[in-house]
Order: sequence, then structure tokens, then C-alpha cells
Amino acid sequence: MLLIWKKSTPKKPSRELKRKIDCTKTVLTSSNANTVRSTPRKPRKTGVKLPYRKALEGQTFSYEALMRYPDRIYYMTGLTLSELDCLYECLEPFLHTIVYPDCNNDDSSHLRKLDTKTELISFLTICRHALDLGVIAWMTGSSISTMSRIFVGWCVFLSTIFESIDLTPLPGFLNDYMPKCFMESGYGDTALIGDATEIWISQSENFDINNITFSNYKNHTTGKICLWTLPPGFLLKCTDAFPGSISDADITEQSCVLDTVTKGKTVMTDKGFNITDICHEKGLLHNRPPMKFSHQFDETEVKKEL
Repeated sequence: MLLIWKKSTPKKPSRELKRKIDCTKTVLTSSNANTVRSTPRKPRKTGVKLPYRKALEGQTFSYEALMRYPDRIYYMTGLTLSELDCLYECLEPFLHTIVYPDCNNDDSSHLRKLDTKTELISFLTICRHALDLGVIAWMTGSSISTMSRIFVGWCVFLSTIFESIDLTPLPGFLNDYMPKCFMESGYGDTALIGDATEIWISQSENFDINNITFSNYKNHTTGKICLWTLPPGFLLKCTDAFPGSISDADITEQSCVLDTVTKGKTVMTDKGFNITDICHEKGLLHNRPPMKFSHQFDETEVKKEL
């Protein structure tokens, strides 16, 4: 059988098919045009303008940024800008003695995340506002571990520096700065004012520790601290925290604060602060309000205390 192949000519597309092809081309063309329009242009590489740069610098938590806003420094640290600068100048000669935990303290200046002034502001802010280390780390752009090392290092450093300062007043200081109200009320011979405060602490699993730290006054485990000031309001002594069961007389004797008072002067305390015997042993007078053993003081007791 002989097969003859005949070349067939292609059929022309129908009108309906041609119309669909034209519609598809139109849709694709418009879609490409919209894609080109929606593509954002690449920004030109230009530096940050000066006003915006200053605004960004003002948002950072650093000494250089905060020094332009003294009110913020006062709110953060409780110190004015001049007081903060004075404190830093006094500490600056000893900054090389700061020991940061878990760090190579020999030569770590090139690895420092924050400058020392910013570290000082951060430490004071944490103490003043009881701020979480994670929050202050976010504010300074550092990590929690870094801020923890900074806090511990500055805490040990400042406590060591302040404990070595002798706050005993010079001769004639009290006479020059004695408040007028003390002189007019007959308390011009007062040389020292003291009181104690107690802070609640968590109970321990050790019975002996709970027994030592339990305070009958607060009916809870506490730490007891004594504060001693001069009549003009200057701080003289802040003791360490003692167990809550310690008496006022024992903590006063261990602090040796009465040794700084001239014999014949008066020590003023609250009525519950019984250190009369210790004051008499050191040649001092003890001025404290009388204890009330009845419902009301009689006229004789009132006149005696005036």
C-alpha cells in the first residue's frame, strides 16, 4: 500500500481565540506596569541630618546625652549635675581599682561597653529607683550580664571608698552650724542624734538564723541599721545591717560612734532607744523622751521635759 503524505496548511485562529489572546496580553502588560510602580526606589545614601542626629543622641542613656538635661540627671540619680561631677572627680583617681566579677581586670579598657560616668549614673539609677537590671541594660544598650558585673563592681567600690571617709566634725563645726531652733529651745549642747530602722528580710530554713534575725518589735525577721546624724542634718554614721534581735545598746557600742562625741555633750534619741548607761560610761548625757507607763503624762512630768 502506498501512503502519500500531504503537507497541510495551518488553520487560521478563530476570532474568539484571537480575542482571548489579546485580552491576556493586555492583562499581563498592565500587571507589569503596576509592579514597576509599586517597587520602592532605593534611598540615596546620605548622612543623617544634624537636627535628627541630635534628636537620636538625646534618646540614648549616657552621660554625654543626659548632661544637656540636668533635670533628667536629678530624677535618675538624685544628684544635681554639679554634684554628680564633683562625686566623679573625687572617685576618678581610684577608678582603676574597680574589680568587675568574671572579667580580666588587667587591661579591659578597650572592651568597655560604657564609659565610667555612664556606669556611675546607671548604678545610682538602679539604687534610687530599684530598677531591674534588664531594664537598665536595655536603656544602655548592653546585656544583663554586663550590667550585673557593673553593678556589683561599683557597689563594692563605692562602699569601700565611703567607709574609709572620716565624717567626724572638726572642732567648732557644730557651734557654727547649730540650728537656731536647737539654740532657742535649750538643746544647744546636742552633739549627736541617733535612731534605728528595721528592714524586713525573708525567713530562712535554718531555725537558728530565724531566731537571731527575729525582731519582737516588728514580729518578723529583720535587719537592723542605726543612723547617726549631726544637728545641722549631716550624716555621721550609718552602721552595717545587724540581725533584728540585737539591742540598740549593743549596736551602738559595736559601731563606736559615741567615741567621736566630746565629753559633756548630749546625745539625742527616740524614747525607745535605751543607751543611757553607755552614754554615762563615756561621760555623755542622754536626752530621750520619757516612757509613758500610764494613759497620760501628769503635769509634773510635762514640766520636767520642757
